[in-house]
Amino acid sequence: MDRLKSFICYADEENHIAEELNSCLSATFGFDSFFAKKSIIPSKKFIPTILSAIKETDLFFALISQNSKQSSFANQEMGMAIALDKTIVSIMLNVDSPCGFLSERQGIYY
Repeated sequence: MDRLKSFICYADEENHIAEELNSCLSATFGFDSFFAKKSIIPSKKFIPTILSAIKETDLFFALISQNSKQSSFANQEMGMAIALDKTIVSIMLNVDSPCGFLSERQGIYY
């Protein structure tokens, strides 16, 4: 049976939380997680790699924080997940709600 694929969207400032989530998803649930800091091969063009990972993911985890709300990459990744109608789990980090189109979905408060 194929492992579920997940994508973790985060701002660089929340790297430690994203890394903890990545480890948990892999060890506890057996997910094949895409985590940019570990999943992108050095010298490889990262934008096509990220787009491909979003297209192939089963679950998209968005770490929502003031930092991610300001991150152009995180916002574009979230927009792609919405446009591709991915199952999105928003995890709020010291914010009241997700922004933009994600605001219509219930999130988890961390």
